Amino acid sequence: VALNHLVGRRFRVGAVVLEGVRLCEPCGHLEKLTQAGVKAGLVHRGGLNARIVSGGLLRVGDAIAPEPLVEAFGADVLRYYLMRDIGFGHDGDFSHANLLARYHGDLGNGLGNLLNRMVASIVKKSLDGRVPHIHLDALEQVDRDVIATATRTADAAGKYLDAMLPNRALETAWELVIATNKYIDLTEPWNLAKSPDTAKRLAQVAYTVLESLRWLSVMLWPVMPTKCNELRQQLGIPALMPTVGVDLWPSAWGGLTGGTVTQPGVPLFPRYDDDQ
Repeated sequence: VALNHLVGRRFRVGAVVLEGVRLCEPCGHLEKLTQAGVKAGLVHRGGLNARIVSGGLLRVGDAIAPEPLVEAFGADVLRYYLMRDIGFGHDGDFSHANLLARYHGDLGNGLGNLLNRMVASIVKKSLDGRVPHIHLDALEQVDRDVIATATRTADAAGKYLDAMLPNRALETAWELVIATNKYIDLTEPWNLAKSPDTAKRLAQVAYTVLESLRWLSVMLWPVMPTKCNELRQQLGIPALMPTVGVDLWPSAWGGLTGGTVTQPGVPLFPRYDDDQ
């Protein structure tokens, strides 16, 4: 998807353009749009905050090159921002400020921080870098609440994707990201790690977070396949390999095998300083 590289500019995105740049859209549709005077991508006319009417014709050359932002953030991040902020069939706004807010907020402080807090910190320092073995019959209510959220959000997000509503699917998946981060704050695994008396409880808490991350690696994969496979690598599990006729969508809690060696790596979403 093409984006403007001039910081501070905001653009109106026409629904017809989004329909033309879906990853699964046939090439013929893209060709028809181009012939009509629309280059695939986010487009602008005139100046700041210009509006694009979904059914209108645009001059060839109004599209903006995507390379600078793809180079800076990666295609997954760009795709997440567009899929999260702009629903199919609707117009929407693009701005660098909104992109950075999603990057640092949702992705960095939300998903990336969730992975880092557990894999690179608690598991590495207090659990020998391995996924703990747990007993599902020892779950406490706070653990069951996270599992219930995972089950509910996975079911709903899957239905939204089937209905071609990726923005709703991502909003729903993020409920699990938020719930799991709150779970960490509530259970305080860093304190559980201080005493042998709470070792079993630490294992349960760590497993709950790691399994939530495994579910998220599948739920978010359709939009961020590269980042989700990097997340799975840090969990110590294989990259997803979608196969026709095989349903990989998460449905059963406990699929992460105890004893799996995690592989902490660089942050999924490193922070950008103001001068960058």
